[in-house]
Amino acid sequence: MESCFSEISTLCASDPSLESNGWKFVKQTDGVNVYTKEATNSPFLIIRGETTVTASVEDILNFLNDRNNLRACDPMMMELKEIEAVGDGHHIVYSQIKTPWPVANRDFVMESCSRIVDGVGFSVGFSVDHKSAPQLKGFVRGHIHASGYMCRPNNENKDLTDLVFIAQVDPKGMLPAWFVNCAAAGQATNVARIRDLFLMQKHIVPVAAHTDAEPVQAQP
Repeated sequence: MESCFSEISTLCASDPSLESNGWKFVKQTDGVNVYTKEATNSPFLIIRGETTVTASVEDILNFLNDRNNLRACDPMMMELKEIEAVGDGHHIVYSQIKTPWPVANRDFVMESCSRIVDGVGFSVGFSVDHKSAPQLKGFVRGHIHASGYMCRPNNENKDLTDLVFIAQVDPKGMLPAWFVNCAAAGQATNVARIRDLFLMQKHIVPVAAHTDAEPVQAQP
């Protein structure tokens, strides 16, 4: 987990405007600056989304630690549940993602952890194997490389927090990397949904989680 924190911290701290840092500006959409970066460990791009949120670092971390909130922020998420509590703010979680037909739905098992270091908040995670989450019929088990959020006080406005999202996902299966990379930048807009939910200051109603999937043997 420490290497994950270190990697996300380094990626978030690197200035995306400097060409030497390897970030490529993709677009600005809905107040979110979107960048991509080639990875050394995989053909799948690292994506970066950044915006400002009207909330404190602590409030944003509390929001990210509530799985009901995360479901509300991702319209593709079918299920998100904890399968093991490792420690305070440290969990193993299982999620299911609905994908457009004819692509098979994906699921993921991720170890996640959050902390505040010198006033900067982190919520990070990566894929792991877990005995309580066997592969399921109808799903392809994807892999999440070091990914997560960093939130830090805005330098110009004490009421704002800069929120940076980093993600690198290998959906596995038969999807070619070039196809996945074309759609990857869309993940960066997650930060806009978080920002908007704080702006609306409304209660988020939990989404009922259920699945009819049956455990099956691991598939190649």
